[in-house]
Amino acid sequence: MTVHQTSLNKILSATITLMLLVVPSIAKPKQYVKHGFAEVGNAKLYYEIAGKGQPLILIHGGNMDRRMWDEQFETFAKSFKVIRYDVRGFGKSDRQVKAFAHHQDLHELMRFLKIKKAHLLGLSLGGGIAADFAITHPEVVENLVLVCPGINGFTISSDGGAYSIATIEAARD
Repeated sequence: MTVHQTSLNKILSATITLMLLVVPSIAKPKQYVKHGFAEVGNAKLYYEIAGKGQPLILIHGGNMDRRMWDEQFETFAKSFKVIRYDVRGFGKSDRQVKAFAHHQDLHELMRFLKIKKAHLLGLSLGGGIAADFAITHPEVVENLVLVCPGINGFTISSDGGAYSIATIEAARD
């Protein structure tokens, strides 16, 4: 094999590798994502919307933002109108300035987006927000999916979790 043929083989190999990496991402149609800021009370919440169909609102966990739903956002957008947003104090949304309630922010976001009824999916902090929202506005909740929700309305004991440890130990017996 000549030096010229070796060079051509390397170029051909690099081209094929590049095509295998780039073409699938070009060929795969990307969902159109609408985004913006919603005025809610005394703050602006950043949101993104993709897909068509019944509204499904994704509410992220604490110490995260809307991007935690990247894979699900794209998948669910094939069957639903998916809305994900940054909860106040996270991501691109405004920080807390005055007293507010996350579930009321969600209600105002839905009004801003003209959503009359939606499926809610919340993780951790988002699960708590979804639960509080469903309690205060059940008429606009189609279905509620809570994943490891942080639930409000009770006080955690000061025994350092001894009760929880005792419960786990008892469950093993």
